[in-house]
Amino acid sequence: LVTMVEFSDFQCPFCKRVTGTVDEIKEQYKGDLRVVFRQRPLPMHPEAREGAKAALAAHRQGKFWEMHDKLFGDPADMTKATFMRYAQELGLDTAMFELDLDSAEIVQMIKDDEATADRLGTRGAPAFFINGRFISGAQPLENFTAIIDEEKAKAQKLVDAGTPRAGVYDKIMEGAEEKPGP
Repeated sequence: LVTMVEFSDFQCPFCKRVTGTVDEIKEQYKGDLRVVFRQRPLPMHPEAREGAKAALAAHRQGKFWEMHDKLFGDPADMTKATFMRYAQELGLDTAMFELDLDSAEIVQMIKDDEATADRLGTRGAPAFFINGRFISGAQPLENFTAIIDEEKAKAQKLVDAGTPRAGVYDKIMEGAEEKPGP
C-alpha cells in the first residue's frame, strides 16, 4: 500500500542513525510497506561510492539488505578487503561479487540513482519519498509513521474502490511530476 524510497550514503552518520528507525518502520508496516533503497554517495564521503558498489554487487546475489547492515555497521572501513570478507560471511559467490564490484553496469546504476535524486531536488542524505511525499533527514519515527498512516489510508481507499494492491503505487503516482523537494 505504501512505498518508501530512501536515498542514502553508507558513510553518512545521519543515514546510519536512521537505519534503526527504518527497521522499526519495516517491522511495524510489514505487508503494507515496500522500502526501495537508492544510492546517494555524497562528495564529502570519499568511500561511500565503493560501499554503494558493494551493496549493489551483493544485491545481484540476493543479499542487498544483509550487505547494507554490514556496511552501516562499520562505515569507516570501506575497503575492498572488507567487502570481500563481508561477501564471504554472507555466503556469496566471491568471484562473481568481485567482478560485480568493478562492473560498469553497477557504476551506471549509482549514476542513475544520483541523477534521479538530483531531478527530485534532494541535496543530501538521507532523503525519503513516501508515496511521493518528501521527508528529509534522520527524522524521528513519529514523523515517518504520521505520513505512512495517511498514505496507507489513501491507498486503502483505492483498494476498496477496486485498485489491486500491486497497482496502488502506480495509481498514486499517476500524473506526478518530478519537482524539486522543499
